[in-house]
Amino acid sequence: MTPLAEPAAPARPPGRPRSPQADRAILDATLEVLAEVGFGRLTVERVAEYAGVGKATIYRRWPAKMALVLAAVDELSRSPSPEIDTGTTRGDLILLLASMISAITTTIAGRILPGLIAETALSPELRDALTHLWVTRRELLLAVLERGVARGELPGPADLGLTADLLYGAVHYRFLVSATPMNPDFAENLVDAVLPQL
Repeated sequence: MTPLAEPAAPARPPGRPRSPQADRAILDATLEVLAEVGFGRLTVERVAEYAGVGKATIYRRWPAKMALVLAAVDELSRSPSPEIDTGTTRGDLILLLASMISAITTTIAGRILPGLIAETALSPELRDALTHLWVTRRELLLAVLERGVARGELPGPADLGLTADLLYGAVHYRFLVSATPMNPDFAENLVDAVLPQL
């Protein structure tokens, strides 16, 4: 009996295998350049210099500047969400808002978001990417509020979406519009102003 032939191994695509370390360096460099010079002055050449790679390495992954920036923004939306369960809805909301405030005031996200938001008037793609970022953060607030209803701490008929908008919107108004400093008590004061209205 003729033995069955071994299945052929799948052919590897030509060129060097893609390096996750290079991907990470490029996306980190993109965020750094955005923070330093903004979207308008960002170039692939400058990102390549920051990342320590050749321009061709970037273009093999992302064919244009916009694709590169969108990938970097997507990385921001993938940042790990805090595990929050203090035992009360009030405590969870305060802790979650405090972590959001910290993210936009102490990390690179806060340095690049105002400039990117200004660019969304000219780029629907960028607007969609930032909308995804906002939605993922708002969903964290909704999850805390829904858990509050399940615990019996919040009334079931409450408009949780509106409540999430009031909490999240106040943080972003201060960050993007009024530039009012958000001190450590702001999250607690905000929750105590909104939650009783339910």
